[in-house]
Amino acid sequence: MEYKPFSTIKSEYPKLNGTTQKVSESFLNKVIIKDTRKERNGWKLQVIASPLISEDTFRLFPENTIKLKSISDVSQISGLKGIAPTIVNSEQFIDGQQFITLVSASEETGYGIYEMTFPSNALQLELNPAFAYVRQDGTPLKYQTDINWRVIPN
Repeated sequence: MEYKPFSTIKSEYPKLNGTTQKVSESFLNKVIIKDTRKERNGWKLQVIASPLISEDTFRLFPENTIKLKSISDVSQISGLKGIAPTIVNSEQFIDGQQFITLVSASEETGYGIYEMTFPSNALQLELNPAFAYVRQDGTPLKYQTDINWRVIPN
């Protein structure tokens, strides 16, 4: 099985104003999964994000800060037509302790090439001012996360 990684649109840093703010990002590309295994035992597309951590590594946002909307469309590009993979239909926090399943193809399905599309502003950050810090000189402190994707047999 193969999948093609993709990137997000970089947004402007939000101006902290003392209230909880939501920042959204959109994905530039579709997720592509190519399953040409003879076993045809299905697959799952899963994701997990590391906690938001400051560039100086001293500050950490709590879990359940990074949310991902469900995939809006799955299109089969090639392969034997069959039962379509199942989309998990809910927004989910992805910065917890375990991988979250986004799409699942059961046995006898998922063979071929599939394109998956996220809706606009699918990646959402909920920034609580209690955890957002600036440098001592008042300049913004950058935060980062790693989003890890995997495709596993079902």
